[in-house]
Amino acid sequence: MSIPAAEDPSGAWLALGQTLAALRKAAGYTQHTFAPLACYGRSTIANAETGHQRVDREFWVRCDTLLGADGALIQEYDRMERLTRGRRRHQALVATTSRHRAAHPIMDHVIRHTAAAGSGDNAGPSIESLRRRIFEAHEARASRSESAPALVLIGGYAGSGKTELGRMLAGITGWTLLDKDQITRPLVEDLLSAMDRDPNDRHSEAYLRRVRPVEYRCVLNAAFAQLDAGGSCIVSAPFLHELPNPGWLQRLTKRCSTRGIGILSVWVDADVDSMYEYLVRRDAARDSWKLNHWDTYAASVDPTLRPALPHFVVDNARHATAGLFGHADAVARILSPS
Repeated sequence: MSIPAAEDPSGAWLALGQTLAALRKAAGYTQHTFAPLACYGRSTIANAETGHQRVDREFWVRCDTLLGADGALIQEYDRMERLTRGRRRHQALVATTSRHRAAHPIMDHVIRHTAAAGSGDNAGPSIESLRRRIFEAHEARASRSESAPALVLIGGYAGSGKTELGRMLAGITGWTLLDKDQITRPLVEDLLSAMDRDPNDRHSEAYLRRVRPVEYRCVLNAAFAQLDAGGSCIVSAPFLHELPNPGWLQRLTKRCSTRGIGILSVWVDADVDSMYEYLVRRDAARDSWKLNHWDTYAASVDPTLRPALPHFVVDNARHATAGLFGHADAVARILSPS
């Protein structure tokens, strides 16, 4: 990447000092007589005038007022400060780019290859923009306080608000959200159809014994692919059989601990009436059995069901005192308190 050189502010600071010296002499002051008026030492005056010392803004405000410069010294000082900050940012960018190129030669090669392949008129966003976004994302990740990726499991009954909470939490943290229905629904429907079953049935023995285990395994495999790459991940799924199962949770916790991954279980709770209203509004085909057999389904809902290990409960019932976004923010603070 070609980084244009930033203007060197050294000469500009010297010019500002020379302006100060000229104004001081024109007013009839020596460095010795001017220093007490400015409330600075004579050596500070001398160093500022020769560009050897960069004095704070208060100094230049005093000098501007004493010498009747009408803000000229202040404006030039502010310009010098902006120029100096720009120089520092430029140096930091050069250093960062050098580190990236040294540490990630493969990434730089891929970016250059992409640039060559997409150099036509319809290439889309510039390769420099892509490179900058990748490097900035790497820097942001490296500057975060958390040292290990986190796995957040959001469970609860259908219509409790799991997906909505997951989206809010992903928006707050920037972490990857994996929603079971979004990832596996086409696969599940095709598998059930191939078995001559209702593609929207989620309560038959065929689904529970043959399809559901594979469905959850696929979701968790996708999650660990993200986690093993160093990114935190949020998984939204009912987890009705998994999270209340101590053995399953212990195995998952061990799998995470061996990889240095933090894990948090979140249970979204809602009353039956609230879940019914949400499912009616959602009007999804996969909910048709529940809605058509609501009394039977509602009788199977256990309001005391909870994860077997320490967890965070989100009350998303109609009477809840806190909104879902407030809960998402609270979970995010637990995950990353800084």
